[in-house]
Amino acid sequence: MDAQLPPILISTTMIATQTFNLIIFSLWRHKEPYIFLHICLAVASLLAGLSGATTAPLRYATHTPFITFLNQSLATALIFYATSASILANFAISVDRWLSVEFAIKYRNSITKQKAVVAGLISTFVVPLLLSVPRFAVYWQDLIWLPCTGDKHFSPKGSWAEISEVMMGPMFLPLLFVSQLRILMIATRQKYDTFSSLDDLRLVTYFTFIQHYISPVIYGLFWNNYRIAVHRLFRRLRAVLTPNTIVGAHPS
Repeated sequence: MDAQLPPILISTTMIATQTFNLIIFSLWRHKEPYIFLHICLAVASLLAGLSGATTAPLRYATHTPFITFLNQSLATALIFYATSASILANFAISVDRWLSVEFAIKYRNSITKQKAVVAGLISTFVVPLLLSVPRFAVYWQDLIWLPCTGDKHFSPKGSWAEISEVMMGPMFLPLLFVSQLRILMIATRQKYDTFSSLDDLRLVTYFTFIQHYISPVIYGLFWNNYRIAVHRLFRRLRAVLTPNTIVGAHPS
């Protein structure tokens, strides 16, 4: 059981942080369109955490064909899908920030919440699904679960296996960093807006690697509206827990 503590702690942290993010985003008033891309990212990270949370209980479950299927689908295939979704969500966020800097007036006049929601859903969830389903349909037999140890392996062989693996996310990483580099170049040239643009660059860089775990901290450091929403949450919790102490207070 001790060997399962690290993945349990990691998955619990991911679930807690991303659930907290989604609560705060729901309390965020007058959201800018790009916030919906971050909501998609939080959902993708939450899926990754939920996938990790299934590992321990499934490992100690009785070995049946149904348990084997759950290990293959929830504890293995879902984590690959969620990882791909997170990479593509980061890519969408990076492209959005680049467009808002490169074509500031035109982009901000044309982008809407509806367009951001559609772009976020397609890039974060639909595209990874279209990339994942054929890969797992072809190589499902390569999703191996060893009941005696609980180990899971997925190492399909062949050219198509390698191509599909790259298509599920890694091929977008160079494009992501190119867009960030372009933001940095524009920020350097337009010195009056450097701080704001570099904030965007740092945000995307952090999300690329460790956003599953510490994104609330990063959001809180860089976004005043996030801190306001956190304060609004605490006021509401205080109203519920100690109603008699806030008589006459204005509702949030």
